[in-house]
Amino acid sequence: MEITGHHIDIQADTVIILKNPPKNFAVWRERTEDNGSQMGESTDSNSENQSAETEDLEEGEVHYFVSSRHLSLASRVFSNSLNDPRWKQEKEPDGLYYISASGWCADAFLILMNIFHLQNQAVPKTVDLEMMAKIAVLVDFYECERAVEWHTSCWLTALRTDHPPPATYCRELILWMCVSRVFGVSSLFKNITRVAIRDADEPLQTLGLPLDQGAPDKNYICQINRRRLSIIDRIVNGLFHELDTFRSPEYVCPQGASFSFVCGASVLGALTKHLASTPGVGGLDDCPLPPFWGLSWEYLRKQLSSYKSLDRYSQPRQSSYDHSYDSYHFGRKPSRDPSVHSNTDRCDLHNRMQELMDSVKADTEGLELKQAYTRVPEKYWS
Repeated sequence: MEITGHHIDIQADTVIILKNPPKNFAVWRERTEDNGSQMGESTDSNSENQSAETEDLEEGEVHYFVSSRHLSLASRVFSNSLNDPRWKQEKEPDGLYYISASGWCADAFLILMNIFHLQNQAVPKTVDLEMMAKIAVLVDFYECERAVEWHTSCWLTALRTDHPPPATYCRELILWMCVSRVFGVSSLFKNITRVAIRDADEPLQTLGLPLDQGAPDKNYICQINRRRLSIIDRIVNGLFHELDTFRSPEYVCPQGASFSFVCGASVLGALTKHLASTPGVGGLDDCPLPPFWGLSWEYLRKQLSSYKSLDRYSQPRQSSYDHSYDSYHFGRKPSRDPSVHSNTDRCDLHNRMQELMDSVKADTEGLELKQAYTRVPEKYWS
């Protein structure tokens, strides 16, 4: 077995033994046809994600020679462990205490130990998003936000400039969500969760990151998943409600009862064809079901914005009466009377789709960090 050693404190009294560092980190699971099952509470808590994200481990050990005093000052977890009277009795014959750890990135753990021991010359001035997320996992576990505040602030400033968060749901977005939660960047967290709510086309993957702690009613990952489900469910129900409205023999056109049949038939036909040509939504008898795999608010917004009725005022046909009628269907020629336009808008499919999307838009805003599960002190909220 290969053993690597890092002497961080020349007067070290403690050795942290990191066993089996992971080969991979935050593994992204590609969606397949087989995982489109119904979503219940187990999916809300991402148990399926966690089981799918089991990481392969490398053989070998990394030994960090450190000071127990520095560990206790920097980390609440280390402080609680090292101040336990039982731990003081576990000194080995070589005069050192030994602590075991596993599952952490060896390089990220080395950076954290150097910060704890004020070895600033060994701490990188910048890190990439991958390393930032690995450090965030450690900081969350060992509860040492205060000890790393200065370094993480500098890293985040540079990282947000050089590698800003993505505007779509992807692995990088989840890494940024973890970073913003652990280091308490409230504005960033709200923007990222807004993107997740709007663009996620599946229950959120946590990638094994500290994103789903807490009871279900306080777990913000559950909140995002449930809000996404609610939004899409209301849109889908709204679409099929529109079908029922225009299909009903009791439908009355806002421009007048005499136009009801032609109005309803025209809009029903246009809506039916649009739905049939929209992947994931289906037609008259194929209503999508939760968890709405492949559907997102952003996708539906783009699709519905293209829905249009027939142009009721094209190709006017002259009659012996005072009015000119559309050769396709019912309406009068455009009038300067605002009330006429108001009624016409009510049976315009594009406008009705816009109203449907507007009715749920307020729920697509991001979450406030103070409402989420976090151990970051109040001073970290900006």
